[in-house]
This record gives sequence, C-alpha cells and structure tokens, in this order.
Amino acid sequence: MRDRPSCIPISSHVSALALALAASACTAEPERPAAEPPEPVAARPAPAATAAPAVTACPDENPLKNAYFGDLHDHTAFSYDAYTFETRVEPMQAYGFAKGMAVQIAGAEPGGPVTQLDRPLDFLAITDHSEFLAIDFGCGALPDGTPFDPDSPFFNQPRCVAARSVGGNKLDFALLLSRQRSLCGTTNPDDSATCQPVIQEAWQAEQAAAAAALDPCHFTSFVAYEWTNDCTGDGGATATCHKNVIFGDTHVPVMPADSLSNPTQESLWTALDHGCNGGPCNAITIPHNSNLSNGQAFNIPAGSEQHAAKYQKLVEIFQHKGGSECFFDPASPTDPTCNFNYLGGVTEPNDPSSYVRTGLERGLSTQAALHVDPLQMGIIGATDTHNGTPGNTREDTWPGHVGVNDDAPAKRISPSAATSVGFNPGGVAVAWAEQNTRDAIFAAFQRRETYATSGPRITVRMYQTWDQTTNFCADPSFPAQIVAAGGLPMGSNITIPAGQSGAPRIIVFAARDPITRPDVANLDEVDLVEAWIDPATGSVKEQVVRRTAPAGGIATGCQSFTLNPAGGTATFHAGSPSFYYARVLQTPTSRWSVFDCQRAPTANPTDCAPGGKLNVQIAERAWTSPIWYLP
Repeated sequence: MRDRPSCIPISSHVSALALALAASACTAEPERPAAEPPEPVAARPAPAATAAPAVTACPDENPLKNAYFGDLHDHTAFSYDAYTFETRVEPMQAYGFAKGMAVQIAGAEPGGPVTQLDRPLDFLAITDHSEFLAIDFGCGALPDGTPFDPDSPFFNQPRCVAARSVGGNKLDFALLLSRQRSLCGTTNPDDSATCQPVIQEAWQAEQAAAAAALDPCHFTSFVAYEWTNDCTGDGGATATCHKNVIFGDTHVPVMPADSLSNPTQESLWTALDHGCNGGPCNAITIPHNSNLSNGQAFNIPAGSEQHAAKYQKLVEIFQHKGGSECFFDPASPTDPTCNFNYLGGVTEPNDPSSYVRTGLERGLSTQAALHVDPLQMGIIGATDTHNGTPGNTREDTWPGHVGVNDDAPAKRISPSAATSVGFNPGGVAVAWAEQNTRDAIFAAFQRRETYATSGPRITVRMYQTWDQTTNFCADPSFPAQIVAAGGLPMGSNITIPAGQSGAPRIIVFAARDPITRPDVANLDEVDLVEAWIDPATGSVKEQVVRRTAPAGGIATGCQSFTLNPAGGTATFHAGSPSFYYARVLQTPTSRWSVFDCQRAPTANPTDCAPGGKLNVQIAERAWTSPIWYLP
C-alpha cells in the first residue's frame, strides 16, 4: 500500500458525499472491495471549485515513472442522453465509484443492478455533454423529485416536466432542440439570459465535484466535458466528430465551449485560445469513436495544422462503441488483428479513413509536405459509459453502459440488440507519470507518454535507443539502464545524433495484469506496428512485426526490434517520416456475451450456441502511443 497524504480541508458547504470522498484521503483504502458492497449514496451538486492543493512530492514519487490507470470519458445524469436512459448517478457519485464505492445502474425508480469496481482508478475526467446542460440540469431531478437546480427558472414549466419524463430509449434530439428554444428563447444557450445561469451552475457543480474528489498522491480528477459535434461524413451521412476537452488546471471557461456555439473543431480551438480568464486554456481535445466518423475524424483543414498540433495530443483508440485502431477488410485482411470489437460494416460504414492508424499515417503525409504533423496523437482507451461507472471494464460482470436500455443480460444479448456484436465494456487510459498529481499526469498527456488497454491492467513500456549492443531486456530494474543510456519513451520523437551510422532499436517490455479474474490471462503476442513514407514513391507503407509467445503465454516479456535501414522485419529510412507503436495481446478469454448467455440462456439460444456470434473468445490487449521520426 502507498502512504496516504495529509487531510485536506473542505468547505462546510460541500455535500455529504464530498466529505466522504475527502475522508477517504485520510484513511487506508483496500485494494479490493469489501465482501458486502456499501449501499449506493445519493449526491447533491457541490459549490464552485477551489484551486487544487499544492503538492511537491508524493511518497511513491518515481523518476522512472509509475503507471496510473484511469478513464477520460464518463457520463453521468448531467448528460441529457444518460438522463433519458434513467441514469441518476451525479458527478460526485461517479468520482466515488472510481474510488471504490458502489452505485446503482439506471437509478430512476425502481432502479437496476448495483455495481462496483474490483480496484479503484487512479484518475478520472467526467465528460458530460456540454450541449443541453440547461435542459438537463434545469429540468432534471433525483428519483425523489429533488431538482438538480433548485433555482431553475423553468423547472415546473410543461416542457421541462416533459423533458424529465423521457425514459428508456426515447432520446429525440429534434424534440430536445425544440424544448431548448422554448425554455431558453433560443437554440443556442450562449445567447440566452435565462439559460446562461443554469448552465453556469451546472458547470460549477462539475468543477466542485472534481475539486472535492481530488486527493493528491492517491487520486486525480480533471475538469472536463464532451464537445458533441455531429458532422457530415462520406456520402453525406451524419457522422461522429466528438472530442473530449480535458483541462490541466482549475482555470476553465465560465461555460463550456459547446458545439452549438462552436460548431467546428477550429472554432472550438479558437475558443480555448482565449476562453480561460481571458487567456489560453491549459487543455487538450481528444477525438473519440473515430470508427463512427464516416471518414471525418482526422480531417484537418488547411491552415489549422498548428492548432491541431497544439490541442490534439491524444486520441481514444478503444471504448464501448467498438475498436478504432485500424481498418479491417474481411475480403483482404492485411492485419487480421484489427478485427477486434469491430463495428465497421456491421452497424457503421466500413471506411478506412475512420481509424486511428490511418489518421496517424495521414499525419506523416502532412509532415512530409508541410513539416508539421497535426495528427501526432498519443493513445488512450476509455469507457464512454453513460451509467456514471468509469473504468467498469470487467467482461464477466459488465452491467451494460446505457442505463435501462441494457441493464440486464437478456437485454444485452437480445437478437435485436446492437450491443451483441461490437459493443463491449470499454477500455482504460494509462499514463506514465512520476507521481499521482494533476500536474504530473496532465504532463504525461501533453508529452503523449500514455497507452490504452481494452480493460485488463496490462503494463507496457516502449523505448527507442541507438545502442545496438546492450541487452536492456536483462535489466532487473527496467527501464533504468535504457533511460540512463538516453532511451526515449513512447510519445517521443526520434532524432539522429551527429555522426550516427547505426540503426535505431525499439525495446518493448510488457507484463500481464496480476489480478486473477476470467478476463485476465497471460500475454500471447507482442507486435510492433510501423508506418513510413516510402522515399521512392512518397506513399505511406505499413507493416506489423509479430513476436508470439509459447503456448499458454507468458507473464512478462521483453522484445527488441532493430529498425533496419535496408528494409526487412522492421524498417527505418533517414529523411522519411515514420512512427512505431506496440500492440500487446493476451491469450484469448471469454467475451462478456459468453457470461450473459450463461445468465440468460433462453434470451438468444441461436447466437449463444457453439459457433454463434455471442459464443466467442477475444484477445484483450494494450496499445502504446507511437514513437515518431519526423524529419
């Protein structure tokens, strides 16, 4: 167990749950939950946030860095779509869940199952939708009828009553816009004197929840929101161009810069340039669900390359709405491993431009042409849960992700359920940081020293070195030797030292999740995925170098990949932009649907039968941020 920090005073106006969260900073907390989970706790919106407490050094401060596991994409009852799914978990409760508390799924009466993490998270950003906060917060209420905002000027108006009466899968955005026009006097709440105070109150509650949950050296919270912009995809179809906006400190806008007021990514970035106390925001914007973007997620208009490079430091590669790593063509699978919780061609158009690897490759082409890479993005995973249950990624106990719509096994595996194919419990983000503080973890985001997993807490480190002789894999204190020798971690840029004639090497170290549970297993494969600009043709090339483990897998492994300038198993061409990232696979384990089929055997016997689409094994995995060479 790590040493605990000193107690931090909290305002007497903070809710009871806030005090409980603060108290947890002063007592030891078990790594595993108690045998009898605590009852779900109701929370009230807390007052405006205060500055984060100053921290100089934590007991576990480590110059070689620690792996911290978290979630940067979580929705609560303050997101209107989650509210319609009967989610009633508020931000304070979601932070409590991340710390080990139990919450109830679909908490509107009578409520769904109670769920709890088997291990707490290290950090969390709650990313409620910035759009329609006025209606959600101004009209929403707890199950007992208590308003989210007791001062709402329209809580009892008929359209507000109707808004909070919507339940289940009845989300209608056209109707929502109509209600907002009626209640606010305009579709754009930024222009509404009536709705601005409600939005500001909601935003202050989000900030205060993050402030109350912050526990330096043990748990980090980030003020954040989702910019939920729908764009026009290939063929004119509506596409997902959403981004999560994560702030590195407490200097945030008075109201979120939403997509109603800032309908393009360029206008969002411009708003962040001057929206925090009259100056630039210390923020990053993270694209997610590129697999649902119909080819639009990585389109950077000419002239916006520097803006994108400034804010778009990370990209979400995996979450509950499927994998976004790479394009999979069943007719010609150049990388069959891309077919992992894959929705392309199932519920979405199978567009090659919608995937992260393609986006990274597009960045290489821009680098070659303009000497700037606007798509130099590190890798994270997330849940995107709409239950207020961040990090709830266990396959064998997954309670769904959209409230009452999928809060029971029979609902999730129904023949008509979209969840039955590519949907899944989601993933987690991992940051390599010296200590668990907001500054240290956000700095890891900025330098892209991050990676993603599909749920299990696999540990992965990747370094580039010019040393061709030292056996760094034999270092018992890895990565001490390679760091001392000047090795560069994931997220870095390769530079060629003066007079250097040898080839660079990539070293990948990986260790399995040490916990015992049905979705955790030994490691089966370590891949190096590489892409580069062919110096002869100017086109992008890619290949995957695979290193497989013996039967049964291994608990830990270390692989060395020499990047041969002459080509071969791994390549490097001086003067040609390239990137390299690692992908680590577990030995196969049962997917969530296998466990649901056991719990609801009559719900879908055809697909649950041997060979059925629900009776499948999957290779859980991790993906590192790339190391780039950008001459």
